[in-house]
Amino acid sequence: MIGFLFHCGWGLLKLLFFFAVILWWNYFSIIALIERNGGRKWEGSFLQVFGMC
Repeated sequence: MIGFLFHCGWGLLKLLFFFAVILWWNYFSIIALIERNGGRKWEGSFLQVFGMC
């Protein structure tokens, strides 16, 4: 059971790291996209997505 929990935790950690790298890599392009398409609309949708988590 402990081993199972550790294995799942390690998988989640790798997944989080993967997403962090992607977000960091795309940070400036995402900001540019938001500015181009009107900040307020995008801000609301991002907040909704993070609110669901």
